[in-house]
Amino acid sequence: MKLNKWHKEAFVAAVMADVPKVDYDEQALKLISDWETATMPAAIKRVIEECPDWIERQHLYTPGQLNNATAYAQKSGYHIRYAFPELWSQLEDLADAKQEQCNRRHDLESKLTSTINGCSTLKQALELMPEFEKYLPSEEAKTASLPMVSGMVAELMAAGWPKAAA
Repeated sequence: MKLNKWHKEAFVAAVMADVPKVDYDEQALKLISDWETATMPAAIKRVIEECPDWIERQHLYTPGQLNNATAYAQKSGYHIRYAFPELWSQLEDLADAKQEQCNRRHDLESKLTSTINGCSTLKQALELMPEFEKYLPSEEAKTASLPMVSGMVAELMAAGWPKAAA
């Protein structure tokens, strides 16, 4: 069976989905949430609990590729980098770790893509990478009419396709 572009892309995506990755954005959000809880005065916590719609959360910029966050802040427009350098330093460490993980995953994906692109048939891929057999298509996978195509044709016909001649 010949491997086409879609087989190869699906192979790389399936293998990469099985490579574990750390969610550094979730760790950063927890760090910010813990910081917010630890630094907020008790009176403000009570007000937020009693009247949550009256207190606005502020947008916080985070370093690197970390997702930005929101938190209850002391005043509008401050930047945690300067107001809370210890927190910023911890966020920078998470951002660096996320960037390193992204770089490693990109390198792995490039190597996988190069390897599978060197194979034109399923047989070649199985000989070259027998440990990746579960990610490769099976011989039975080649069908003349894909279910989604026949389903689409049935839906089109139910909608009146092809248009009847006047």
